[in-house]
Amino acid sequence: MPLYVEHQLHLPLKSALFGTAISGLIGIVGYPLAGRLADRFGAYRLFFPVTIGWICAAYPLFAWVLAAPSAERVFAAQMVATVVLSLMSGAHPGMLTQLFPTATRSTGVALSYNVAVTLFGGLAPLTVSTLIDVTGSRLVPAWYLICAGVVSLLLVGLTASGRRLYRKPDLWLADGQ
Repeated sequence: MPLYVEHQLHLPLKSALFGTAISGLIGIVGYPLAGRLADRFGAYRLFFPVTIGWICAAYPLFAWVLAAPSAERVFAAQMVATVVLSLMSGAHPGMLTQLFPTATRSTGVALSYNVAVTLFGGLAPLTVSTLIDVTGSRLVPAWYLICAGVVSLLLVGLTASGRRLYRKPDLWLADGQ
């Protein structure tokens, strides 16, 4: 976000950094609360609707910021993104641990999580900046987030627990996973 705010929105860097700092503070509370929700209602049942909501909200949120770029709009968008990210991230540990047998769980979770974060998070600024230069569209970050959300839903839907939720809609209301 800081690069995007400075280079695409032409706002001072401090506009993005302030929101980033506040997001970090909110995350300190938000991630554990989201984890508690995932424990109570099921990680998959939390992840799917939140991710679908984010896919639907990403484009309008970026379009709103681009319509009249200001520090206030950037901050508001960052706070919305923080809440959504907290809810998605609260579900991740529970989902990841179910993918691997006990004997290889630590290695499997560590590798899958860190490879994904490196490729899709760490390279995001470079990827988004390059795509903005190639396409000329400042809405590329929204499309990047939408694509990442769709890929996430597809991949999580291929897991055994994800397939059970798709095939048996009554599981969305049942207790447990």
